[in-house]
Amino acid sequence: MGIQETAIRHALQFLRTDQNTDGSWEEDDDLVEIAPFWVKPGDLSTRLYLTANCGFWLGMLAPGSQAAIGAATCLQAHLKENGRLLSFLQAQWLACGLWYRLGLNAPSAKILAYYQTRYSDLEAGNLAWMMNTLIIAGLPSGTPLVRNSADRLVGLQAADGHWSGEDASQDVHTTLVALRALLFMGDH
Repeated sequence: MGIQETAIRHALQFLRTDQNTDGSWEEDDDLVEIAPFWVKPGDLSTRLYLTANCGFWLGMLAPGSQAAIGAATCLQAHLKENGRLLSFLQAQWLACGLWYRLGLNAPSAKILAYYQTRYSDLEAGNLAWMMNTLIIAGLPSGTPLVRNSADRLVGLQAADGHWSGEDASQDVHTTLVALRALLFMGDH
C-alpha cells in the first residue's frame, strides 16, 4: 500500500472515530473561542456543514460504510420541504453529492430543484465547487443544473481568461477549480 492509500485510510478512520452517534460531526468544544464561524461548535448550521463535508468524502471513498450512511441519514432529517438545509450553501451541494452517490434520489432531487433557482446567485468559486462536487458524485454533466451552471461559469470568465475569487488572492485557485469543472463538462 502506497503512502497515498495509507493517508486516505487514516483519514477515513479519523472521520469514523470522530463521528457522533447521530451521524453528525462537530468541532471540539475546546475550540469554540478560536474556531472560524463555519465550524463553530454548538451551531446547527456548522454541524450540518461539517456533516455534509465529511459525509461527502466518506460517500466517495467508502460509499457502503455505516459512517457515510449515518451522515446521509442525519442530513436527511434536517432537509426542509423546500429542498434546503439550514446551513451554508456549500452544505447543500455536499449533501446532495452524498445522497446522489448513495442512491438516495428523493433528497438529492429536492436540493437539485432548490439550486435550480439559486445557481445564478453563486460567484465563480462556489459555482465551480458545486459543479465539481456534483459531477464527481456521479450526477450527469447534462443535468439542467450542471449545464446551466457551466453556462453561467463561462459567462463569469474575465476577458484575460481568469475567474475572480472572493478576493484577488483567490483568483488562481478559483480559475483552477473553474477549469476543472468545465473540463468535466467536456464541451465548454
